[in-house]
Amino acid sequence: MITVLTVDDEPTLLEVGRLFLERMGDITVESASSGMEALSLLENRPYDAIICDYDMPEMNGIDLLHIVRSRFGDLPFILFTGKGRESVAIDALNAGADFYLQKGGDPRSQYIELASNVRQAVRRKLAEDAIRHKIVSLTSPETDTTSLTFYDVFSIDDIQEIQNAFSSATGVASIITELDGTPITKPSNFCHLCNNIIRKTEKGQKNCYISDAVLGRYHPEGPVISPCLSGGLWDAGTSISIGTRHVANWLIGQVLDEQADYDRMLLYADEIGADRKEFSEALATVPRMSSEQFQKISDALFVIASRLSLQGLQNVQQAREISRRERIEEDLREAYERIAGDEEELREQIDEIRQANLYAHHQEQQYQALFMHMSDGHAIREMITDEAGVVTDYLFIDVNPAFEQLIEKSRDQIVGMTGSAVFGMTPPPLLELLTTVCKSGIPVVSVINHPAIHRDLRISVFRPYEGVVGTIFSEPHDSLRNSDSSC
Repeated sequence: MITVLTVDDEPTLLEVGRLFLERMGDITVESASSGMEALSLLENRPYDAIICDYDMPEMNGIDLLHIVRSRFGDLPFILFTGKGRESVAIDALNAGADFYLQKGGDPRSQYIELASNVRQAVRRKLAEDAIRHKIVSLTSPETDTTSLTFYDVFSIDDIQEIQNAFSSATGVASIITELDGTPITKPSNFCHLCNNIIRKTEKGQKNCYISDAVLGRYHPEGPVISPCLSGGLWDAGTSISIGTRHVANWLIGQVLDEQADYDRMLLYADEIGADRKEFSEALATVPRMSSEQFQKISDALFVIASRLSLQGLQNVQQAREISRRERIEEDLREAYERIAGDEEELREQIDEIRQANLYAHHQEQQYQALFMHMSDGHAIREMITDEAGVVTDYLFIDVNPAFEQLIEKSRDQIVGMTGSAVFGMTPPPLLELLTTVCKSGIPVVSVINHPAIHRDLRISVFRPYEGVVGTIFSEPHDSLRNSDSSC
């Protein structure tokens, strides 16, 4: 709802304006009969916009505009006055008025135009505030990510589009939330049971938020999969982080597997105060899915969320580098004033930010840059099977420079070669571990003693797609040194 302060010394016009504007449905109006009364109201509560007459005793509309600009910054201000005052219009716009509108003509058409001007000015102010906040967040010290939020780094519209597409393709419900479970995006593909029954009760909604927070907790090894702590449907979650900061949770689910206990679920209707019959009918419409299929979808979610986290960090780094260069060339205040002074230029700046976000979503280019420059050894291998389907070896598809250094062989000596050929061992190192992950699709993180190079290493193994596994080698953390290294 937009709150407007109207200023006019004619009470009848104030009342007529209030009636017309409040009929629009999204505007509420408060009135002042003089500039001094308006300033008193402005000191005591916030308004989204001001509509002001020009001819008033003691203080005219231009005088009030000058004071508003000096005390309340860029608060949207619309001068609404009689005909035949073109010079007033020029003075008003030069003084910083957002719009100038002449009184007269058909009242309905006139107030429709006035309401449109109010909405446009308020939207522009909100967009400018959002850009200013994003600039401050993205240009803070390069090593600091502790103050960043999900909103600072990502375009919510773009993320909503990705989320909607994921739910449409997989058949699961999906939502991205704050760490406490408060929604950030709009729900995608939510089932009737969760959206219109469970979450419509106070206890049910509270339990859903708690469950979302638990499922989305920081867990870099893979997705967290569990029955919902609220209704008992299968859910999964993974965290989204920017650098070291956990900023959001991505939750999916609202499906039933082959072992669903309907009687126990119906008891939950009584617990939250929902109608049992309505609950039962809605439960019958919940999508069914095998646990194996849901595991695959959850693994895919984890990969996407991980890439999104990397892209978010790269967005921040890119923005901070741009900001650093801009600070050398010109003062940020001048840049902002130039944007605020020209609506078209502001729109272009918003489009440029959106294009930068879209560019960042080209995952292949982003992944390749990370792959080649990361300090940890990274290798992608295709598993080789015999006629009976038994894994006998693996073929190196790609490796990064850090992996070349790790095993002291060049890329030409590795890529396109089997593990047995590269390491001179049959079977090749880690075959059992890689085979297990390739078949199950479940990521594994462990500490092993690499039999070919005789070093303790922390290894992360994941399956990006069928028949292929990725491995990341790094120095082991102390907490993992006692892990099983038999593989």
